[in-house]
Amino acid sequence: MVHVTSHADISKVPIVFGDDSTVLSKGDITEKRVVAFMDIMGFKDRVARMSSLQIKEQLDNLAYYMSEVSGGMEHIDYTMFSDSIILYTDLVDKEGFSSFSEFLSSVFRKSISLQIPIKGAIALGEFTADKSKNIYFGQPLIDAYLLEEDIVCYDIAVHHTLEKNVKELENIELYSDYKLPLKQGTSKHYLLNWFKNDTNKSLEDLQRIRENVSDSPRRYIDNTETIIKEYMHHG
Repeated sequence: MVHVTSHADISKVPIVFGDDSTVLSKGDITEKRVVAFMDIMGFKDRVARMSSLQIKEQLDNLAYYMSEVSGGMEHIDYTMFSDSIILYTDLVDKEGFSSFSEFLSSVFRKSISLQIPIKGAIALGEFTADKSKNIYFGQPLIDAYLLEEDIVCYDIAVHHTLEKNVKELENIELYSDYKLPLKQGTSKHYLLNWFKNDTNKSLEDLQRIRENVSDSPRRYIDNTETIIKEYMHHG
């Protein structure tokens, strides 16, 4: 697995070369897609404190779950590399975006329940997934990556390229507009209500993660709990 970067302002934005386990699109190589970029938090600390076998078991469980859930969804694909996950779909209509959002919610809930804290963002645009060379790149990946980098909570933030799509969804429970905690201040953004099916269980899972971290990671937990409680209050 190779993770390639450049030295421009977006120097940390990945062009991803996948591996043989990657689930790939059956459609065209380059087309308009909804792309989610998710980052597994505290990966360096996890490597330092856990055995390779334990880490592999956790990631295998998450990968197996994604494979099982996406098995019947022909137009939803994903790849995992190191501490990052890219998920994408070429169905950008209301029904397709709604299904993809439910899939993201399911994956997010599973990850948190496995005590794998993650954060991410989604964007819309032209995205290349080269099946023959296992290469992934495009503006929505850059947009999602840069937004994800700045958020300070365990959730998936919506890039402005997708806000219109969110507002047009018939299932208004999927996303809500929150004051998104950023590395500097806050900003109103739509967030995925991944916790909507069981808020109490989600809070319990976050508490389990809290018991194994200190310092700045607890800010992420605090902020996420605030978001969930706001959802519960207004729900």
